[in-house]
Amino acid sequence: MNAPRAPLFARVLVGVSLALTLVTAGHGVSSVAHWRTHNQGRSVREQRANLPGVAWYRTEFTELLDRLAETLPADARLLVEPAVSPGVTLPARRRGSPPRWYLALTHYAWPVRVHVRRPELAVIFFTYEDWLDHHFEVLDVDGAGPATPAARALAAEEERALDELGIEWRLRIPAWPFSLA
Repeated sequence: MNAPRAPLFARVLVGVSLALTLVTAGHGVSSVAHWRTHNQGRSVREQRANLPGVAWYRTEFTELLDRLAETLPADARLLVEPAVSPGVTLPARRRGSPPRWYLALTHYAWPVRVHVRRPELAVIFFTYEDWLDHHFEVLDVDGAGPATPAARALAAEEERALDELGIEWRLRIPAWPFSLA
């Protein structure tokens, strides 16, 4: 008596699953081989230097951390602000990327506490230009002056909040301090 064959869909699903399993295993073997040839025996700092696409592993970032460690007391609170003129057009390849470098500062500069205004705008892909607008048009970090009485009231309210947090240090960083080029 002949056993019934599995439906075509089931056979295709098993075949695709096996193929993807082999691809995953191949990628794992490739990753281990890459690690052995490029990273084995190197310090973490040397390994990070080989990751040019990760901004907080770049030399510029580590130099900034060293400078902060020399300058700031351990219990300092630091406000990070952008330092780009609103009239400057950022290159298109950089304009769409979020400024997540402050998140790396939060981690790597510890115990210094790092703050930004409107963090919900500072980390989301589509809201970076809104974050810049909040600083340059609403809060007047570039010295041009807030445009409306409501903007002046918001700026004063945020300054009071910064005072309540005990923030005494400000770091003005160009909008894109660590080029990936």
